Amino acid sequence: MNSPCRSRLRSAPRHLETTRFRHLLCNLPPGVADEVADVIGAPLNDAPYQRLKQSILDRTTASESARLRHLLTHEELGDRRPSQLLNTMRQLVGASNVGPNGALLKELFLQRLPQSTRIVLAAAGDLTLDRAAELADKVHDATSPSVTPLASTAESSAVSRLETRIDQLAASIEALRTPL
Repeated sequence: MNSPCRSRLRSAPRHLETTRFRHLLCNLPPGVADEVADVIGAPLNDAPYQRLKQSILDRTTASESARLRHLLTHEELGDRRPSQLLNTMRQLVGASNVGPNGALLKELFLQRLPQSTRIVLAAAGDLTLDRAAELADKVHDATSPSVTPLASTAESSAVSRLETRIDQLAASIEALRTPL
């Protein structure tokens, strides 16, 4: 192989790394770019993309202890479905902390559910975490209060009152026009 081809092949990985770096740099949100400004402004090394990527992850990702603390103190069901809560909890815990059967995560998940849902899950017997989330979703859907369209009734009532008031005002104006 001739010398120019060999040098191009050797520089290809560096060229790819630089291209990836520039592409990432062009697509960074401003807040993230500010966070890693020192890395962006530094001279390019052999692996600029890897260095920038690792710096972004290190500086913008919550630590494992912060994620666990958030899980233990702040994560609630709210207006989400139980399976959505479970997915969020799994993300916060991380795969390495779940353990072989996920007993800790399952207990934390069950604690966040309404009492009525926990009763149904207890009656269902020993369920996997995913199956418990599916069943909890079904219970949640069945017990969620249905929303009735009261707005249309309220609107028609308000419109009716306005029509009556307009009729009264029209009659008053007509009475003022009529000579005594």
